[in-house]
Amino acid sequence: MDDVFFKKLKQVSISEDNEKTKTRLKEIWENADKKNKKELLKNAGPTIYNAIGKITKSGRITAKMTILMSRYLDVNPLYLIGNTDDREYYSEILLKEFLTKLGYKNLWKEYEKYITKFNMEDTAADQAEQEEEPEESADIEIEPPKPERQDTAVKENREDTKDEDTPFSEIMAKFVAVDTSETIPPDNLRAASSLSEDETIMLMRALMIRAKIKTDISKVADQIKNLLLLN
Repeated sequence: MDDVFFKKLKQVSISEDNEKTKTRLKEIWENADKKNKKELLKNAGPTIYNAIGKITKSGRITAKMTILMSRYLDVNPLYLIGNTDDREYYSEILLKEFLTKLGYKNLWKEYEKYITKFNMEDTAADQAEQEEEPEESADIEIEPPKPERQDTAVKENREDTKDEDTPFSEIMAKFVAVDTSETIPPDNLRAASSLSEDETIMLMRALMIRAKIKTDISKVADQIKNLLLLN
């Protein structure tokens, strides 16, 4: 119980049997765990030793001292004041019964509201702390490969086409001169005359298609068109 509520408790003896209080507190204190004694000393202060000494001699104990002893030494507060022979253990239910019996029912309700509010604030703080912590994921997302840019693909295709166009350009050079001012060599004429009609048509179609893409082929195509028109 908080000090604020302790101050509202009357500083009078509430023991119903002084002899039982004397005997029971002495036995409980002598057999108490060292850890529990340290907790009592930490929360009640060094004056607690003098208070215990007085109680074990007189059997007179206040409500505040009863609550402190029962809480930190883990015993039923009603057992300490001689109201019951059931030692049991400390609990909030027994504390409520103890305060109600002494006429502190309203004080218990006030204390209960305080505890409820404290627990809610503590829970909210824990939730806020959990929300701030980033959630760790066991799965590692692998970034999907970026799609190949179309212009890169076109460039590669054109480079491949360039390698294929090289022999085609050499073939076409046999039929026409690169410069329109030049005459057609006899070897070129013989190579052209050896092609069949179907081969010549296929060659011309391929030339016109590639002339749309390649600048040098376009020049050759124009030369062939001029030759055909001249003939």
